[in-house]
Amino acid sequence: MRRILPAILALLVAIGAGVYVAHLAAPPPTVWVPFVATSVPAGTQVTASDIQWRQVIQPPPTAFQGPATPIGLYAMHALVPGEALSQRDVGSAKAAGIKPSDVIWYATLTSAAAEGLATTGNRVEVWAGISATSNTVSAPQLLATGVRVVGLFTATGVPETPGAASSSSGGLVTSTSTTAGGLVALAVPANALPVFLAAQGLQLVVDNAFHHFHAAVPLPKA
Repeated sequence: MRRILPAILALLVAIGAGVYVAHLAAPPPTVWVPFVATSVPAGTQVTASDIQWRQVIQPPPTAFQGPATPIGLYAMHALVPGEALSQRDVGSAKAAGIKPSDVIWYATLTSAAAEGLATTGNRVEVWAGISATSNTVSAPQLLATGVRVVGLFTATGVPETPGAASSSSGGLVTSTSTTAGGLVALAVPANALPVFLAAQGLQLVVDNAFHHFHAAVPLPKA
């Protein structure tokens, strides 16, 4: 019995040491966190291609963690590649300043951001520019005021870095130039979309004196 007891104690010590060593060797737990993969302008809906999921040991307290996902939500501010997405970075369309009744209209323009004439968050006037044929010439017509800019992109859809924002009226953004065009994303009421789609020679005037959308022409009845 005296010989058996030390053997049992030695065995228990060995087992305990093995468990301790195994515990030390185990990797720390990780969680999946979404990181920004491409630049996302403020007010733009986050898509699967905009984020990259990474395993993180200690994520920021407010970071998204799987299975929660930011896909389908809207950027509350410009998102920079490489940063972990926080729940404060995205929100619903309403929280991002886009009403549930609005749609995002992508209009073709010259490089507005590069010219420093518009930036995300600006309010603009939308004009139908001069259009001419062999028989008729029409003057510009004001379509709406207070239209909100929610994104700026190159002609290939790459988000542009905004230039200096205009703080007052007078900044002109036009699509009549022959230079390479870009896209501007505007939040417009769904019932006003037919008016914008029919516009030719589109021109925008930055005017932040307006705080709400107002149609300057009769809109189609719902």
